[in-house]
Amino acid sequence: MLVALSRMYLGVHYLSDVMAASMEGAAWLAVCVTAVSTLHRRRLAQGKSSWSQFESGRGGRP
Repeated sequence: MLVALSRMYLGVHYLSDVMAASMEGAAWLAVCVTAVSTLHRRRLAQGKSSWSQFESGRGGRP
């Protein structure tokens, strides 16, 4: 947020540019959170435990 305010202060962007970019970022965050939530619910509906391979250390990063 400070970067956005500094860009306006320096006259590089208008307030409308900064607000549009912030709204676009919030929309993208909403899409990502919704996707993760949907995948999580589908996994639970299939009877698999919640991300069990990552919790038990059997998968993921070494």
